[in-house]
Amino acid sequence: LVLGANIYGAAGLVAIDQAVQHKLGRTLRLAGMTLLQGLAGILLLLLLITVGLASWNQNKRYAFHRELGAWVSTHIPPHAALYGDGYGIVKLTAFWAGRTAYSRFWAESPAALHEQICRNTPTPAQTYLMLYESFLRQANPELLPMLQQDPPGFRTIATFHYPRPGTIKAYRVLGCAPQDTDKRH
Repeated sequence: LVLGANIYGAAGLVAIDQAVQHKLGRTLRLAGMTLLQGLAGILLLLLLITVGLASWNQNKRYAFHRELGAWVSTHIPPHAALYGDGYGIVKLTAFWAGRTAYSRFWAESPAALHEQICRNTPTPAQTYLMLYESFLRQANPELLPMLQQDPPGFRTIATFHYPRPGTIKAYRVLGCAPQDTDKRH
Protein backbone atom coordinates (compact mmCIF):
# COMPACT_ATOMS: atom_id res chain seq x y z
CA LEU A 1 0.00 0.00 0.00
CA VAL A 2 2.69 2.45 1.01
CA LEU A 3 4.77 1.66 -2.08
CA GLY A 4 1.77 2.34 -4.32
CA ALA A 5 1.08 5.57 -2.49
CA ASN A 6 4.71 6.67 -2.85
CA ILE A 7 4.65 5.94 -6.56
CA TYR A 8 1.22 7.36 -7.33
CA GLY A 9 0.83 9.85 -4.46
CA ALA A 10 -2.65 10.99 -3.47
CA ALA A 11 -4.14 9.42 -6.59
CA GLY A 12 -2.79 6.07 -5.43
CA LEU A 13 -4.42 6.49 -2.01
CA VAL A 14 -7.79 7.35 -3.58
CA ALA A 15 -7.54 4.33 -5.89
CA ILE A 16 -6.70 2.04 -2.96
CA ASP A 17 -9.62 3.45 -0.93
CA GLN A 18 -12.01 3.00 -3.86
CA ALA A 19 -10.82 -0.58 -4.42
CA VAL A 20 -11.34 -1.46 -0.75
CA GLN A 21 -14.80 0.17 -0.72
CA HIS A 22 -15.78 -1.69 -3.89
CA LYS A 23 -14.52 -5.01 -2.50
CA LEU A 24 -16.27 -4.57 0.84
CA GLY A 25 -19.31 -2.81 -0.60
CA ARG A 26 -19.13 -0.10 2.06
CA THR A 27 -16.83 2.55 3.51
CA LEU A 28 -14.42 1.04 6.01
CA ARG A 29 -14.10 3.09 9.21
CA LEU A 30 -11.24 2.82 11.65
CA ALA A 31 -11.86 4.77 14.87
CA GLY A 32 -13.93 7.36 13.03
CA MET A 33 -11.57 7.71 10.07
CA THR A 34 -11.97 6.34 6.62
CA LEU A 35 -9.29 4.04 5.26
CA LEU A 36 -8.16 6.88 2.98
CA GLN A 37 -7.57 9.25 5.90
CA GLY A 38 -5.71 6.56 7.84
CA LEU A 39 -3.48 5.68 4.90
CA ALA A 40 -2.79 9.33 4.20
CA GLY A 41 -1.78 9.88 7.82
CA ILE A 42 0.52 6.84 7.82
CA LEU A 43 2.07 7.91 4.53
CA LEU A 44 2.66 11.43 5.81
CA LEU A 45 4.25 10.09 8.99
CA LEU A 46 6.54 7.76 7.00
CA LEU A 47 7.55 10.57 4.66
CA LEU A 48 8.35 12.90 7.57
CA ILE A 49 10.49 10.25 9.22
CA THR A 50 12.28 9.52 5.93
CA VAL A 51 12.98 13.20 5.22
CA GLY A 52 14.17 13.74 8.80
CA LEU A 53 16.58 10.80 8.63
CA ALA A 54 17.87 11.85 5.20
CA SER A 55 18.45 15.40 6.45
CA TRP A 56 20.30 14.16 9.53
CA ASN A 57 22.46 11.87 7.37
CA GLN A 58 23.33 14.65 4.89
CA ASN A 59 24.17 17.05 7.71
CA LYS A 60 26.46 14.46 9.30
CA ARG A 61 28.04 13.53 5.95
CA TYR A 62 28.86 17.08 4.84
CA ALA A 63 29.36 18.87 8.19
CA PHE A 64 33.09 19.28 7.54
CA HIS A 65 32.29 21.81 4.80
CA ARG A 66 31.04 24.24 7.47
CA GLU A 67 34.33 24.05 9.36
CA LEU A 68 36.34 24.41 6.15
CA GLY A 69 34.14 27.33 5.09
CA ALA A 70 34.81 29.10 8.38
CA TRP A 71 38.54 28.61 7.85
CA VAL A 72 38.36 29.87 4.24
CA SER A 73 36.44 32.98 5.29
CA THR A 74 39.16 33.94 7.79
CA HIS A 75 42.32 32.82 5.94
CA ILE A 76 41.71 33.41 2.23
CA PRO A 77 41.09 36.97 0.98
CA PRO A 78 37.55 37.56 -0.33
CA HIS A 79 38.76 38.64 -3.79
CA ALA A 80 41.14 35.68 -4.24
CA ALA A 81 40.48 32.95 -6.78
CA LEU A 82 39.66 29.67 -5.04
CA TYR A 83 39.93 26.45 -7.01
CA GLY A 84 39.15 22.96 -5.85
CA ASP A 85 37.93 19.52 -6.69
CA GLY A 86 34.94 19.20 -8.95
CA TYR A 87 31.44 17.77 -8.65
CA GLY A 88 30.54 20.65 -6.36
CA ILE A 89 32.90 19.68 -3.54
CA VAL A 90 34.82 22.96 -3.34
CA LYS A 91 31.62 24.89 -4.03
CA LEU A 92 30.03 23.48 -0.85
CA THR A 93 33.01 24.71 1.14
CA ALA A 94 32.87 28.08 -0.61
CA PHE A 95 29.13 28.36 0.11
CA TRP A 96 29.79 28.16 3.85
CA ALA A 97 32.53 30.77 3.45
CA GLY A 98 30.29 33.11 1.46
CA ARG A 99 32.71 32.92 -1.46
CA THR A 100 32.82 31.90 -5.09
CA ALA A 101 34.93 28.92 -6.09
CA TYR A 102 35.93 27.36 -9.38
CA SER A 103 35.91 23.62 -10.00
CA ARG A 104 39.22 22.51 -11.38
CA PHE A 105 39.50 20.11 -14.28
CA TRP A 106 41.14 16.70 -14.22
CA ALA A 107 44.91 17.00 -14.57
CA GLU A 108 47.53 14.36 -15.32
CA SER A 109 50.17 15.99 -13.13
CA PRO A 110 50.72 18.82 -10.64
CA ALA A 111 52.51 20.80 -13.37
CA ALA A 112 49.49 20.47 -15.69
CA LEU A 113 47.17 21.48 -12.83
CA HIS A 114 49.32 24.55 -12.13
CA GLU A 115 49.31 25.57 -15.80
CA GLN A 116 45.54 25.05 -16.02
CA ILE A 117 44.83 27.13 -12.91
CA CYS A 118 47.13 29.97 -13.99
CA ARG A 119 45.63 30.03 -17.49
CA ASN A 120 42.03 30.19 -16.21
CA THR A 121 42.35 32.44 -13.17
CA PRO A 122 40.52 35.76 -13.65
CA THR A 123 42.66 37.55 -11.02
CA PRO A 124 45.95 35.67 -10.81
CA ALA A 125 47.50 37.84 -8.07
CA GLN A 126 46.08 35.66 -5.28
CA THR A 127 45.12 32.14 -6.17
CA TYR A 128 44.32 29.22 -3.85
CA LEU A 129 43.57 25.53 -4.32
CA MET A 130 41.83 22.98 -2.11
CA LEU A 131 42.32 19.25 -2.73
CA TYR A 132 40.11 16.62 -1.11
CA GLU A 133 41.60 13.13 -0.69
CA SER A 134 38.29 11.31 -1.24
CA PHE A 135 37.82 13.06 -4.59
CA LEU A 136 41.40 12.42 -5.69
CA ARG A 137 41.11 8.71 -4.88
CA GLN A 138 37.94 8.39 -6.96
CA ALA A 139 38.48 10.78 -9.84
CA ASN A 140 42.09 11.98 -10.14
CA PRO A 141 44.56 9.64 -8.36
CA GLU A 142 47.43 11.12 -10.39
CA LEU A 143 47.42 14.07 -7.96
CA LEU A 144 47.45 12.03 -4.72
CA PRO A 145 51.22 12.64 -4.21
CA MET A 146 50.38 16.34 -3.72
CA LEU A 147 48.90 15.42 -0.34
CA GLN A 148 52.35 14.22 0.78
CA GLN A 149 54.67 16.84 -0.70
CA ASP A 150 54.24 20.26 -2.27
CA PRO A 151 55.19 20.26 -5.95
CA PRO A 152 56.68 23.40 -7.57
CA GLY A 153 54.12 26.18 -7.78
CA PHE A 154 52.13 25.14 -4.70
CA ARG A 155 52.65 25.88 -1.01
CA THR A 156 50.53 24.18 1.68
CA ILE A 157 48.86 26.70 3.96
CA ALA A 158 46.63 24.28 5.90
CA THR A 159 45.94 20.57 6.27
CA PHE A 160 42.73 19.09 7.65
CA HIS A 161 41.91 15.48 8.52
CA TYR A 162 38.38 14.10 8.60
CA PRO A 163 37.16 10.49 8.83
CA ARG A 164 35.02 10.48 5.69
CA PRO A 165 36.76 12.72 3.12
CA GLY A 166 40.25 12.02 4.49
CA THR A 167 42.96 14.63 4.15
CA ILE A 168 42.06 18.03 2.75
CA LYS A 169 44.85 20.44 1.87
CA ALA A 170 44.68 24.14 1.11
CA TYR A 171 47.44 25.57 -1.07
CA ARG A 172 48.61 28.95 -2.18
CA VAL A 173 49.19 28.75 -5.92
CA LEU A 174 52.44 30.53 -6.78
CA GLY A 175 53.81 31.94 -10.00
CA CYS A 176 50.57 32.70 -11.86
CA ALA A 177 51.36 36.40 -12.07
CA PRO A 178 54.67 38.29 -12.01
CA GLN A 179 53.76 39.99 -8.70
CA ASP A 180 52.83 36.60 -7.18
CA THR A 181 56.07 35.49 -5.58
CA ASP A 182 56.88 33.78 -2.35
CA LYS A 183 60.39 33.93 -0.89
CA ARG A 184 59.98 30.54 0.79
CA HIS A 185 59.45 28.62 -2.48
